[in-house]
Amino acid sequence: MPKMPQSPQRAQPLRRLSIEEGDVLAAKRLLRLISEADVYGATAARGSDEDACHRADGVERAQQAYEVRQRRVAEFDVPETAFQLLLTLYVHEAREATLTVTRLTELSGITSTSTLRWLEPLVSRGWVSRADDKNDGRKTLLSLTQEARRKMEQAFCG
Repeated sequence: MPKMPQSPQRAQPLRRLSIEEGDVLAAKRLLRLISEADVYGATAARGSDEDACHRADGVERAQQAYEVRQRRVAEFDVPETAFQLLLTLYVHEAREATLTVTRLTELSGITSTSTLRWLEPLVSRGWVSRADDKNDGRKTLLSLTQEARRKMEQAFCG
């Protein structure tokens, strides 16, 4: 059977990536949070598959990560789920001035039911503000208040 001629593939146009200062700062903050407990670096530091994470080492790193999370939650006096919402807003507000409830749910990995349940206490504390979307009345826009932003910066920047 004769082969069909193949159509030439088109070269994909180059895409430009632009990174803003806010993106870099948010990435640095997130890396600082992760590196506090050194949860991910131990296996790579050992350099050998034979020396890979033993259960005791894993439990020790998990304990460190747990203690960091507990300390952060205690600083804010909110449950882990509420802190995750604050953290998500803090990290993403540098790129997106405000997030919708749906977008916050997607980015935080928290169910919509839990997101809605914990937003009210965060709004009541004056840490999250809500505003109607002027372009789409069905959406509610969320952002950290100055007080919450200051508290997050104290927690992550010193």
